[in-house]
Amino acid sequence: MKASFEDFIKVLNFQIPWSEANILFVLISGLIYLSLIFLVLNAIRTAFMLEEKNSENRKKIYGSVFKGILLIGFFTAVVIFLNQLTW
Repeated sequence: MKASFEDFIKVLNFQIPWSEANILFVLISGLIYLSLIFLVLNAIRTAFMLEEKNSENRKKIYGSVFKGILLIGFFTAVVIFLNQLTW
């Protein structure tokens, strides 16, 4: 398969199934999506760590904010991602 930037964008956006795409584009797309997943997981971990360390000061400033919203957003993104893979 001839490699072009347009083909890479189509692979990245799931317009071309990964089983039919250039293996290099699939690997790069997978690395991009994995890095985004780990970035979100790190943000969730950091939010919970900071909440434990600074709980008194944060409650004075922000009140009690439900931190599970980060997990809900993460699971929603995973469901959308898996839906695109199987579609």
